[in-house]
Amino acid sequence: LVEGSFSSNEGLLAAVRQRTESTCIRSLREGWQGLRYYASFVEVGSFMGVPLLDRNAHTLLGLLCVDRSAADAFHPDELDIAEQAATQIVSWLRHERVFRQLSRSQEEQTVLYHASQSLGSALHEDSVLDAGLDAAAQITDFDFAAVTSYDADECRHDVIRAIGHGAVRVHKLSFGDNHSLVAMAVKNRHFLPIRSDFDVRQQVVFTREHHIEPMQSLLILPLIVREDVIGTIVLGAKRRRAFRDSVRSTLQVLANQIAVSMANADSVRQLQDMATTDPLTGCLNKRVFRDEMTSRLKVAQRFERPLSLIMADIDHFKKVNDTYGHATGDVVIQTLGHILGQAARETDVVSRFGGEEFCVLCEETDMEGAQRLAERVRQELSEKFFSAHTGDSFQVTCSLGVAAYPDHADDSDALFEKADQALYQAKAKGRNRVCAASAGVQGKQPSLPSAHEHKSLATPQDCTPAA
Repeated sequence: LVEGSFSSNEGLLAAVRQRTESTCIRSLREGWQGLRYYASFVEVGSFMGVPLLDRNAHTLLGLLCVDRSAADAFHPDELDIAEQAATQIVSWLRHERVFRQLSRSQEEQTVLYHASQSLGSALHEDSVLDAGLDAAAQITDFDFAAVTSYDADECRHDVIRAIGHGAVRVHKLSFGDNHSLVAMAVKNRHFLPIRSDFDVRQQVVFTREHHIEPMQSLLILPLIVREDVIGTIVLGAKRRRAFRDSVRSTLQVLANQIAVSMANADSVRQLQDMATTDPLTGCLNKRVFRDEMTSRLKVAQRFERPLSLIMADIDHFKKVNDTYGHATGDVVIQTLGHILGQAARETDVVSRFGGEEFCVLCEETDMEGAQRLAERVRQELSEKFFSAHTGDSFQVTCSLGVAAYPDHADDSDALFEKADQALYQAKAKGRNRVCAASAGVQGKQPSLPSAHEHKSLATPQDCTPAA
């Protein structure tokens, strides 16, 4: 017999399927090969086929096939026996399917319950995505998965997580509204493709330039929170009919949970940003900067690495506000914050310390490296032109003070005081300059290499005036 599936679209099996009636054929011609359930030729003289009909569901579950080598077999009483057997088989199959459906439903409910717990406790986007995709993998097997976010204001889609075959091709992909399946699922607020069959020649998942590996099955579910679509979850499988209706409905429930958790994580992130950052510049606020300074100094002490602090203050800022207004003054503050953020490395910490004053904490950076960074910031700000509402154009400058561990201080308070004194010195000597702190702890000289490689714009000295 054939192992696995075989075609029943032709021959006697097709005839029984189409008629949905018991059929007896006697005296089959010699050499006939119309029974597809045999793997190789078998001489058959008589055939009897009985449809397995679930009359309650109006569904054909299969066929009971009986054959003999004799040509005159199967009389009416034998047909009655076969039909009684078929009725019993249908009953068994019905009960088995119900049992399997209940078992699967229980398994899926268990998965959804645990997923709900994991997603409910996930406060960050990465944790939400980990929990969501793990739950999806327990519900159904897939070869590719991705989660996208959607910005309705910008009309942009971003792939925020991709795993499986070909995931690297779409990692962090960003694209605008187009005719892709992802964009259409967001627009129509409905899963796609309708039958979950995928044709890579005719359908585009993300963009035409960024293909995923060929998949036979695909399912894209919109992530909806209240009335807003915030993204999609994309699942692909190399086998056909991987995402049948029952699986899709369970995945839709999971998608709803993921959407709510993603929205909650975004709210948590916004609250954290409000608590830790300055709303005008996006830099860290004073409280968080103080904590960062204490912890990073402990690391520098433990591993004997340098740590530098730069304090910057906009010169004559009150005059800017009085002359051009506070809105223009805010633009000046934002510009200095942006310059500091662009000049600093990812490991550095930039903070708006208050008013027009900023601080930059530079890890593994000695005095020379910090002075070069400060000079670069000073010169870049001095070359900026600002426009006032009156139509006037003006420029501003800043003064900066620099201090370093272990050269000038051995604790965070002392380091801050030394940098503040250097800033005061820069102000006192005419502003628009960088000043270094005077020798502090045991008069040490810089001995550790700088991790900052900023191009020097002026030779660092104790106090560098404007060019």
